Amino acid sequence: MSIRRPDKTNLATQERLLTWYDKLSTPVIGSLRSSVQRLIAVLNDENSSALQVSHAALQDPGLITQLLKAANNPLHNSSGVTISSLSRAVVVLGYETINTLTVNVPIIEDIVLNKRNRHYLYRQLALNYHTAVLAESLAEAMHDRTPSEIFLAGTLMRIGHIFLHCNAQDTALELEDIYQHEAMTVVQAERHMLGFPISELSRLLVSKMPIGRLLAPAFRVDGPGTTRWKGVQFCHEISTLIAKHKNWNNAAVNTVIDKISCYSHMDNTQTKYFLMDAAKHGREKLLQYSIDSKLTAFYPSPDAKMI
Repeated sequence: MSIRRPDKTNLATQERLLTWYDKLSTPVIGSLRSSVQRLIAVLNDENSSALQVSHAALQDPGLITQLLKAANNPLHNSSGVTISSLSRAVVVLGYETINTLTVNVPIIEDIVLNKRNRHYLYRQLALNYHTAVLAESLAEAMHDRTPSEIFLAGTLMRIGHIFLHCNAQDTALELEDIYQHEAMTVVQAERHMLGFPISELSRLLVSKMPIGRLLAPAFRVDGPGTTRWKGVQFCHEISTLIAKHKNWNNAAVNTVIDKISCYSHMDNTQTKYFLMDAAKHGREKLLQYSIDSKLTAFYPSPDAKMI
């Protein structure tokens, strides 16, 4: 009986991927700091109380600031009465919003500190939210049990791009130049430059987060448990193409819409206008989580020029 030997190409790819992961996770990824891990653990405990969430959040001054800011946003607080208590903020926001903020605030903090290529990073983060809004709307239409998990996965789909630009800017800018000027697909360009697609780096980064086990299927193409997360991957493709072509009427976008139509069992035209409507309302959703108003300027919501 022959023994199957390891694929040397795959081993080399994994080695390069892990090398880059080590580069990008030094300094330590903000989302892995211990205070964030403790808060996420409490949020995902079915028996936790609002008081326990408040106590866990008190260990992270940066999160306290952002939770209070979000709680005083008119989208959450229509009364106009200022909320200064963290426990009250927890009640007003709810666990789902806090979970998304807890995972994303450290990432956004890293972007704000990055002065060299901040506009590109804002664009990547805005595309994450665009993906998240489309995917959550699709999940709700398909009666998913917890669309908020789908939204959270969407906000992390481009985390590999974000960390590459935060920590290896010269390489990232060279890669952008290849995207623009070489006759390669995005994945071919990434393999040429890095030795692996950046989606694999995103998958590895998310796997090391406290919510990694929950979101892991969203970053796998096939395998057990991935069907539910296909919508996130399709919407990620849509967001990437919209950002590139600046409109919804092109062959590449229509090809992905065909996939989503089959996946959701909606009519093709209905699927397209459903997603466009979700994108239009997504800017308001973005305002619920954004700690920097500049993000809205990079959000690709449809208008007459894009349709």
